[in-house]
Amino acid sequence: MISVLAHELTHIASGQPDSLRPLFRAIGRRAAIRTGLRIQGQRAEELACDLVGVMAAAPIHQSDAKLGSRCLAPPGPRLRT
Repeated sequence: MISVLAHELTHIASGQPDSLRPLFRAIGRRAAIRTGLRIQGQRAEELACDLVGVMAAAPIHQSDAKLGSRCLAPPGPRLRT
């Protein structure tokens, strides 16, 4: 849900004057160079918004992964008392 919210808020942040259009174009150009695909216009905007969504969710995913690895880790050596 965090990634979807961040994605949609990025669309809203761009607003009527397309204030984030240079960012969208830059991300689209870089992705096009790396993939060899044609990424322009609405596709560049969607890709940029997806990227923001992934970046927003990454810290949450990383903390969940750490928690999961602790839960699944084998028990450590027992201390004798």
